Amino acid sequence: MSITDSFVHLRNVDSDAVKAIPAGSKYQHWLLDETSGGKNCRIRYEIQPPGHATKQAHTHPYDQLFYVLSGETTFDIDDTTVTAGPDTLVVVHEGMVHQNRNVGTLPAEYVTFKYNIRADESSDGFSLIKNLGPDERNDNKVPYLRKFERDYANAAPAGWRHRQWMVNISSDNGKRCRLAHDTDPPGRGTRRQGKHTHEYDEVSYVISGEMIWYVGETTLTAGPGSLVVVPEGTVHQFMIRGDVPVEYLTFDYNLKGFDLLHQHSGINP
Repeated sequence: MSITDSFVHLRNVDSDAVKAIPAGSKYQHWLLDETSGGKNCRIRYEIQPPGHATKQAHTHPYDQLFYVLSGETTFDIDDTTVTAGPDTLVVVHEGMVHQNRNVGTLPAEYVTFKYNIRADESSDGFSLIKNLGPDERNDNKVPYLRKFERDYANAAPAGWRHRQWMVNISSDNGKRCRLAHDTDPPGRGTRRQGKHTHEYDEVSYVISGEMIWYVGETTLTAGPGSLVVVPEGTVHQFMIRGDVPVEYLTFDYNLKGFDLLHQHSGINP
């Protein structure tokens, strides 16, 4: 993908649209897909109202990660049922039969990451379970549920950064993706690396606090509900703004092997 000055590195959840959601309605906001610079990747912000469920159990020909921000949602994944609350990641591997529903009394808010998408897969395509043959089921992988260890993060010494890797997935095509929950204190950021690039694509979704990003020649301010998109090879750096820590999700995808970071000399803001 060629990066031009017109590429939109900052995408924000529409807070006005969220406030205007009618009671009992589901809300979805695509932050990244193939039409907006995603390579084999889509990211969507969702609100699932109480009592809502996906219409039917189904599968996808790609991996999905669901990170719950608030509320609770229950997943039926193959023969397993898991309930995910705030700070919880659910992984649904390619080919797993799944469905999710909100059985609580409050809306469930989560971010969905879809990765390793085929070029011919439509944006909302899926296969219903009734159409699956025995050899189409991916029964050799188990559902993955992991909780962010908030008490451990809160116990970090003052001024220290905390990172918890939530998942690392290898795909049949040799490329990987991974997701981390990061907590950075005021004044921190990538000051040690300085301006740098990666040989993979990177996005960051801000949960709380405020960050200043320097992406290419652009300066961006990212707050809660912001997604920062840094394509492979793009020079970037970020700093924490204000006097409160920043929590954010880091999703790296299209990793080809060992992590490679290239530092760039010059004045680092």
